[in-house]
Amino acid sequence: MGLYDGKDYNSIRGSTAEIASILKIPVIIVIDISSMARTAASIINGLKSQARGFRIAGVILNRAGSDYHCLIVKKAIESLSNVKVLGCIKKIMI
Repeated sequence: MGLYDGKDYNSIRGSTAEIASILKIPVIIVIDISSMARTAASIINGLKSQARGFRIAGVILNRAGSDYHCLIVKKAIESLSNVKVLGCIKKIMI
């Protein structure tokens, strides 16, 4: 489930966000970036906008199509949301 998903639809009760708030610990987001670039920054900004009592320490990009894909998404997130990209994992093609 996602960062804000918990016991019901209208609160963060039981979610990772609630636990991070209670414990006052930062969160690292893992985001599937397949088929997106700048949209990833919008998603991170949306997650940041709801953060209460914790901070988003960084992002790990998952399912990138190439090194260039990693680069453009990293630049978008870091410039548009001011959150550090900690790493990027490319899709495994079998």
